[in-house]
Amino acid sequence: MQKWITYYFDRIMDGFVLKSIPSFLTSVFFYIFGDITDVVYVLLIFMTIDTCFGFFGAIYKKQVKSEKLRQGTIKWILYFVFIVLANCLDKLVQFPFASSLRNFVLMYLCITEAISIIEHLQSFGLVIPTKVTKFLNLLKKEERFNLKD
Repeated sequence: MQKWITYYFDRIMDGFVLKSIPSFLTSVFFYIFGDITDVVYVLLIFMTIDTCFGFFGAIYKKQVKSEKLRQGTIKWILYFVFIVLANCLDKLVQFPFASSLRNFVLMYLCITEAISIIEHLQSFGLVIPTKVTKFLNLLKKEERFNLKD
């Protein structure tokens, strides 16, 4: 019986350091980033669709530039940083209401990506309903942020 226990213990401990490093890094990632919820999946899908539409639109218009691809990569990184910061603030400050800052940031980024997808579809020549285009034009106006008036 003792040989059986030592055999399996040795098998479990074999490569412990090699196996524990990815486990530790994954644990740190999920602690910093938070849970992978449905909203995160939706955001990743929207970001992928937006990136593909932007890339295909640039190919169609023959305006593919490495600078634009670099900007898209920076956008992905900044989105990740915003989500991590919001999650860390949620852990630091316990908000008294049910919603969290991380969820707010995730939903804001989802809406931003959805608007960008609609703009790409519009640039491809797809007819967008007038109420949607009026709403997009309202969001694009910079005067609504003018606090001096």
